[in-house]
Amino acid sequence: MFTEDLAPFFDAESGFAVLATWKRAGGDVVDSVLFDEETSEVFPGEATAELRQITYRSVGAFADLCDGETVEIDTVRYRVRPPRLKDDGALTTATLVRIRK
Repeated sequence: MFTEDLAPFFDAESGFAVLATWKRAGGDVVDSVLFDEETSEVFPGEATAELRQITYRSVGAFADLCDGETVEIDTVRYRVRPPRLKDDGALTTATLVRIRK
């Protein structure tokens, strides 16, 4: 059985990842995530939202991240939309909506 080593992809120092902070009520959790380019979406009756997407390990520190929670990356806060398992379930993706101050 083939098992892929995802560690190099999630290396925030020399890999492709950045550090993200999940702002939980029980205390902040920091983990490495893949952070996609910004897109935008127009919601009926609302302004355009700036969207980003993160990908993280399904069994990592963000395993219990839920819809509506807050993630901070590079001092910018985002609200999490419902996370989704990706492909074989080793990774999870979540769309982030930037929180305006």
